[in-house]
Amino acid sequence: MNSFLIKTGYILDVVTGIWSRQDYTGIAYSDGDEVEQRIASIINEASDLGVLSSELRQHCTDWPSLYHLSGTRANILRPFENDLHGDILEIGAGCGAITRYLGECGGNVLALEGSPRRAAIARARTRDLQNVTVVSDRFDLFSADQKFDAITLIGVLEYANLFTPGESPALNMLERVRALLKPEGKLFIAIENQLGLKYFAGAPEDHLGQPMYGIEGRYRNDQPQTFGRIILAEMLKEAGFSACDFLAPFPDYKLPVSVITERGFKTEKFDAAAFAWQSVHRDPQLPPILAFSPELVWPTLAQNGLALDLANSFLIVASSNKESNLESSTLAWHFTTERKKEFCKTTQFVQTEADGIEVRYKSLAPALPRPVIGKSLKFDIPDRASYVYGIPLSQEFIRIVTRDGWRIEELCILLRKYLDIVANVACTKWQIEELSEPTIKLPGSTFDCIPQNIITSTDGGAYIIDKEWEATEPVQIGFLCFRSLITLFHNVTKFGHSADEFGKTYINLIQAVMNGLGWLPDKGMIISYVNLEAVIQTEVSGRVVTPKETMDWLDGPISKLNNLNQAVTEKDGQIASLSQAVIDRDKWLEQYNQQIKALKGSHSWKITSPLRIIGKTLRKQRTAQRASMEPGAVPTHKDYPLWRKRISYLTTRYNNGVQRHGLLSSLPLAMRAFHRFGSVWMEKQLRRRTYERRLRELRTIIIEHTDFIDLFHVPMGWSTPLFQRFQHMSLQAAQLGGLALYGGHLQVDKDLFVFNRVEGNVVVFDALDDRVVQCVFDALLEVRQPKMLRLQSIDLATKVSDLEHFIRDGIIIVYEYIDEISEEITGAIPAFVIERHKWLLRNEAVFVVTTSDRLFTEVTRYRTSQCILSTNGVDLPHWRKTAPHPPADMEPVLASERIVVGYHGALAKWIDYDLLKRIASDGKYELVLIGYAHDDSLEQSGILDIPNVHFLGSKSYFILNEYAVFYDIGILPFKRNELTESVSPVKLFEYMAASKPIVTTYLPECAKYKSCLVSGTHDDFLSNLAAAAVARDDPTYMKALADDAEKNSWAEKAALVYQLVGIRTAKS
Repeated sequence: MNSFLIKTGYILDVVTGIWSRQDYTGIAYSDGDEVEQRIASIINEASDLGVLSSELRQHCTDWPSLYHLSGTRANILRPFENDLHGDILEIGAGCGAITRYLGECGGNVLALEGSPRRAAIARARTRDLQNVTVVSDRFDLFSADQKFDAITLIGVLEYANLFTPGESPALNMLERVRALLKPEGKLFIAIENQLGLKYFAGAPEDHLGQPMYGIEGRYRNDQPQTFGRIILAEMLKEAGFSACDFLAPFPDYKLPVSVITERGFKTEKFDAAAFAWQSVHRDPQLPPILAFSPELVWPTLAQNGLALDLANSFLIVASSNKESNLESSTLAWHFTTERKKEFCKTTQFVQTEADGIEVRYKSLAPALPRPVIGKSLKFDIPDRASYVYGIPLSQEFIRIVTRDGWRIEELCILLRKYLDIVANVACTKWQIEELSEPTIKLPGSTFDCIPQNIITSTDGGAYIIDKEWEATEPVQIGFLCFRSLITLFHNVTKFGHSADEFGKTYINLIQAVMNGLGWLPDKGMIISYVNLEAVIQTEVSGRVVTPKETMDWLDGPISKLNNLNQAVTEKDGQIASLSQAVIDRDKWLEQYNQQIKALKGSHSWKITSPLRIIGKTLRKQRTAQRASMEPGAVPTHKDYPLWRKRISYLTTRYNNGVQRHGLLSSLPLAMRAFHRFGSVWMEKQLRRRTYERRLRELRTIIIEHTDFIDLFHVPMGWSTPLFQRFQHMSLQAAQLGGLALYGGHLQVDKDLFVFNRVEGNVVVFDALDDRVVQCVFDALLEVRQPKMLRLQSIDLATKVSDLEHFIRDGIIIVYEYIDEISEEITGAIPAFVIERHKWLLRNEAVFVVTTSDRLFTEVTRYRTSQCILSTNGVDLPHWRKTAPHPPADMEPVLASERIVVGYHGALAKWIDYDLLKRIASDGKYELVLIGYAHDDSLEQSGILDIPNVHFLGSKSYFILNEYAVFYDIGILPFKRNELTESVSPVKLFEYMAASKPIVTTYLPECAKYKSCLVSGTHDDFLSNLAAAAVARDDPTYMKALADDAEKNSWAEKAALVYQLVGIRTAKS
């Protein structure tokens, strides 16, 4: 297999053991740093890496560790062990749980994983298996001329929207898979069912975390998406798979304990639903509160032929053959793998030729002798047994406790029935009347006779099934009942309200039942049972189980839903009471409205209308005057309204003019004064009208635009000294056919009045004017085209409440996490900005764009979807322009004919001024600094006192390229700290586009590029400057510069963002 990888351009990393293409950087998918580092550490330190490793089972303490380490994961493919030889392609290997199983099956396995880190973990999990090769690559980019006998898509097809291009990503993925299969090859798919029963019960959608999301069909084309059975079958058929068999894994495909075939659901006298309802409690992702009890619903669904269609997930076997891919006789498999390896087994249910059903057992540790005898237990299984059809005794228990009004006595009757069966079936020499004390001992052979292993058949008889354990010592009947009760409790997701009062915990219920049996238990008896159960569980599971674990659970509440139901009932009563109050209030308001309407329609009201208007005006004036005066003061001239002051001023001035110049001579002077006042008034009126007209024009521009709208709403200003990502993304939006609305600021946008078109469809609006901002958002409400708001992490104004309002108005929010949230960049940071940051990362309705690996890693701790890494970029045509003559202030720099080392950007405390002094004092270089002094660090550094250092001040972005043309080398002299560890410098890509060799301090975002000469120390930096001076004439290096620039154009960056949110642009 390695030969074809080498042939197709893959390279082996001898450290991690994974293959990848040289320029491959990975996909945006992770379970978060903490989880993946923990899993990697566990696997790297483990000596037993096997699927059924007890060593790894010890570390299964939460959902991520269960998912990545539990041997139960492999059960999804155990039914098809015989098909997993030959050449196997696993797509989406994750951290290697399934990869390990495929390798143990003995096939020649190629495991493909998009995340390099997860691929490395998968290889570590299979490091002792030479038949496994791990490749890190995207499936849509994976190239292979090899065909495979089997391909697996376990939890992968649902992510096609994120990682497969095309109009129908899932179909495209299936078509590509089929092209990689041999003619007789098989495809194995495991995927959640869009219509899974647990979703109807209120469980959140597995990938997006929102209840009802999938069953309401709210998936977007940029989100993970699951499908129902019919849609999946049609899609497989369209992709060229003639035969596809659907099976139902329970509780779902992630940690399955049972797999049922379609024939199993249809076969009479076979209780397929029992596998479903008995596994409900084994789903660790199931929420504590559900709308109904799935364990009661599954039998009903099976009776109506709906169980397969509503299974929580599917296992699908597809091929190009016309015949079924399954052995027609198999009805179901049940797996027991959460134990030590010697106790693990597979149980297969097979329909015989005589229409009987046979149960076939298989040890998963066949090399070990049977029986296995331990300290407390003996384990043994038969090769075969006859299937018993009937009702499990445990189902009778569940039907009692899930019903409102159940009684303790009902449980006591059931337990007496249970003990009677145990006495008469398992140990016939005992009689039920002799089992009156909990300390009476039964033979060890009764240890496994618990209610879920007792079937009441259609002939009325009771039969023990699946009997695999015997205790090495006799068993007290009290302990047997205790084990039976806690096993039964675990199978119930929702208890009904009991008519009896017995307390709120499981231990209270156990004591109440034992009291009902006449045993009068104390807590000491219960604790002794708990201790014995812990010993047994430790012996069986291979991990240390403490009594405290069981005791904590027993002391916990029986069901939060009891309290919830009561609370709902009380709230319903309050709502009914308040609703009546609202009805009474509305009647009262209606009566008064009728009276007011009659009054206003009368003649007297109409006749007195002028008097009310005059009175209202006078009252307003008096109120304003009194509000501005001390109590008891008399109004003076200063208290008068503006119009009265102006008339008073003109009248006084005219009277003075008459006294000084006479009546006739004062008339021209008065006319000039009136004219001046009138001109000012007229100018204000015209400006006001222009303002209103411009608002209407802005609204028209927005509502008449026929393509998408990109909004940057904060007053950042367009004509800023630093032209940053904010402006570039707006320019790209306009070039891609969108309307870019950008928040202007009068301090930098001097001529801004309401709005200006600065370039094409880029509209800069006055974001400091509340009316203008309101006009923009009001107009957006009328827009039906996609509208996207870009929010920067350094925004210190927008609150969560604003974002919630935007989302309600149909605006797509893209959170651009562009820098560490640091006071060094923005100054003092309000507390709400930190809270908003966390809210944005957790909110799946928001899309997140990060600009550096470090920031992306942080984001993946909160989410694994709807986020991408998209560094800053460059406007290639702008920076590739040439200038025939240097700007005037560059001429003195060029006069010395030394090598020109240039830096443009912010000059702040994160600049390494000591390094700049080393460069300047070397004697070989003229050092040019262009930019905005962000703080006083430049002045305090003393760098400006050095003769060959040229600080040219801040330059407009639109002429900055004319200076960069005359650099010989571009530098990034940043200090190394948390802030610069996360930065993606725009100037880096501008140097690339300007074809300037680049020398930087050690910045992670620079180290990714071949064209960057990265320096660990000041001495390294000076050595790299010398190398860069030579590299100017090296065609290979200059090509690397050009290639890096091409890959990082702003056009590429913008396209990534619009692809993320699902906006189709004019050029997509």
